[in-house]
Amino acid sequence: MQRVKALETENLIRAMGRDCQHQAETAYGKLQKVIECLRDDNHLAALGSFLGLDEEILYISVVLKRLSRLSASTLTHTSTQKPSSEPAGRPEGSES
Repeated sequence: MQRVKALETENLIRAMGRDCQHQAETAYGKLQKVIECLRDDNHLAALGSFLGLDEEILYISVVLKRLSRLSASTLTHTSTQKPSSEPAGRPEGSES
């Protein structure tokens, strides 16, 4: 059951990472448009191109922070589990 949950978490992390990448690429395109407008000395068009970009960047930031927490908890949970080859009833460090 724990292995299934770990796989689900890994799949969630991958899906969130792909979505975050897509959002970042979209934000990058908008930022390029803002820069292009500013190079043309068109600050009003730059402002129009910037609309929504701040929210997209905030979304990316939130997702990246959540991904780091999910990844850290997955690594911590995985490293604290006993290897499956060791019998469950045998205490660590005891010899048979």
